[in-house]
Amino acid sequence: MRITLVEDDHLQVELMVRSLRQALGSEVEIEVVRTEEAFRDGFITMQSNPPELFIIDIMLRWTDPQVNMTILPAEFSWKDAEPPGFRCQELLASNSTTRDIPVVLYSAFHDSNWKLKVRRSLPPTVVYVPKDDLKLVLDAIRKLTGWS
Repeated sequence: MRITLVEDDHLQVELMVRSLRQALGSEVEIEVVRTEEAFRDGFITMQSNPPELFIIDIMLRWTDPQVNMTILPAEFSWKDAEPPGFRCQELLASNSTTRDIPVVLYSAFHDSNWKLKVRRSLPPTVVYVPKDDLKLVLDAIRKLTGWS
């Protein structure tokens, strides 16, 4: 199984990679994407060689802080825009090659408005789970992929 993990927290990446390999076996391939900018930059490549599953942190950062970094585009301003993980999922859903690939959205931030949005508007190939419950993440993977 090939998984793309979209996560900016290096400690969470280590935990998820270790846990996924324990649960799914050492042969699982996990590509880590650490920012929304990197996700968008790599989207064409993802379309030509898509993974079997995406796991996306809802509260992803736009880019890594650095000299001459790309500034957050105006259409993604935090005032009115969706959180970054939702934007990544929406990009996947907008493309015929990636729209049916299962997605696990997760976050440590449990906002009730998000839960309401998730319940009302996500396609059946997308599941939202709390980040702090790895069992729920694995259960979502099982549900979406048929992995046992």
